[in-house]
Amino acid sequence: TLADEKMVLETFDHMLRARFCLCPLGVTPGSRRLFESVSFNCVPTLISDSLRVPYEEWLDYSQMAVRIPEKCAQMTPQLLTEHYMERFEDYRAAVEAVRPLFLYRPMGPSLDHSAVRDAYRKEDEARLRESRPRELSAIDAVFATIKVALKI
Repeated sequence: TLADEKMVLETFDHMLRARFCLCPLGVTPGSRRLFESVSFNCVPTLISDSLRVPYEEWLDYSQMAVRIPEKCAQMTPQLLTEHYMERFEDYRAAVEAVRPLFLYRPMGPSLDHSAVRDAYRKEDEARLRESRPRELSAIDAVFATIKVALKI
């Protein structure tokens, strides 16, 4: 609807003007908020104790993102102002340097395809470590379908 489109455009406008963009844990192993944040050159502020991030084996996220534990989520504005604002330009430069890795490319396989594969691999490893039986949820069924479609 027109109202939904307007809301999306307003959100993007805010992200373009923001210095730090919140990236809480979503319903998938990774978070589209991280990709959106980087694509708008906004410093990702990861509010999660368990968010899986792409390329973490070779990207130093401490240089390009802020991590805030879930128990401190309500203190995010204060933490950003008091502890992270002084390094904002360094974070922003690091985000700009890795931005191409996070942008969608419609032609053929790319690194963003491997980011999805990487997130699912980490999710599978985490489940194996849990060593407890789980019922197959609707989300698990969707993941399985996506894995087959992407040949992961």
